[in-house]
Amino acid sequence: MALLKQYNHILRFVVLLFIVALVLPGHLFAQNATAAGVFDRPSVETGDTIGLRILVSGTAAKPDRVDFSAWGAFLPEENILRRSNWQQSGGKWVSNYTLIIFDSVNQQVPPLAVRLLSGDSAMTNPMQLIVMPVRVSGDLDELETIRGIHTEGWLWTDFALAALFIIAVTALVLFFIQRKRRLNRPQKAVRQVVVEETPAVVEPPAPAHAKALQELARLSRERPWQKGNIKEYYAELSLIVRNYLEERYQISAPESTTREIEAMLRQTGFPKERMNDLRKILDQSDLAKYAQDIGADKPHEQYILRSEELIKQTAQ
Repeated sequence: MALLKQYNHILRFVVLLFIVALVLPGHLFAQNATAAGVFDRPSVETGDTIGLRILVSGTAAKPDRVDFSAWGAFLPEENILRRSNWQQSGGKWVSNYTLIIFDSVNQQVPPLAVRLLSGDSAMTNPMQLIVMPVRVSGDLDELETIRGIHTEGWLWTDFALAALFIIAVTALVLFFIQRKRRLNRPQKAVRQVVVEETPAVVEPPAPAHAKALQELARLSRERPWQKGNIKEYYAELSLIVRNYLEERYQISAPESTTREIEAMLRQTGFPKERMNDLRKILDQSDLAKYAQDIGADKPHEQYILRSEELIKQTAQ
C-alpha cells in the first residue's frame, strides 16, 4: 500500500512537470511583446536605399521574422536588399533592414507583423514613408549625375570630331588652291555634255523596332559588362527599350518611372502578357544603376535577349 501511494505521488509530479513544460515556453516567448519600426531618414528619392530598424521588447526569446506582406504594393520581396540577424540591445531585440523602392510614395504605411516563436505576432506602429520621384532624362550624358555612375577618363576618340574638322578645313583650302591653278591655265575647247540629274531617292525612316534591334545588336557586340561598365550598360539598355516604347506607342517613356510606363501602356495596344517581361527588364536596369554589388560574372547578356524578344513580339 505504501508503495502504491509513493507511485501515485511520482505520477502526479511527472504530470505537473509535463504541464509546466507546455505552458512555460509560451509564456517566455510572448510576454506582452510589443514592436516598433523607424526609418533612418524622413524621405528618399525613387531608386535610393532607405534603412529600417525593427525593435521588439517584452519577450525573452528571439523573434522569428518580420512579415513585409502588408507593404507588397510598393515593396516586392526582391527589393529587400539586406536584413540583419536579431541582436539584443538595451533589453530589446533589434533587426536592421536595407530597402530600395522604385515607386513614389507619400503616405502612412500600415504596421508590420513581427512573428514570434510562440506563434503569436507583435504589430509595429504605422510609419510615415516619403519616396519622391526622380525625373529621368533621355540623354545618357546626364545620367552621370546619378549616384553610383563613374565618369570615364579622356580617350583619343573624344578628340576625333576636332581632328575631322581640321582635316576637312585643310582639304577645302587645298581644293580651292588647285581650282585656282586650273583656272589660270590656257583652256582648251571642251565639248559640253548636258547630263540630266537624277532626283535623289529619299529613304523612308526606319521603323522603331528595326532601330531598337540594331542598337541592341551593337550593345551585344560591345559587351560593356565584361569591361566593368555594368551600370552604364544597363542605363543604355533601359534607354533603348524606353525610346522604342515612346516611338511605338506614343508615350513619354524616357521621362517616366517603370510603374508610370505600365499605366500608360495599359491604355494602348501593348499585349498584357508581355507586361511582366517589360517589368523585369526595367526593374533590373534600375537595380543595377543604384545597387553597389552587381558583378561582371552575372548573366547580363540575357537582358539583351529578353529585350529583343519583347520588341519582336510587339513590333506589329
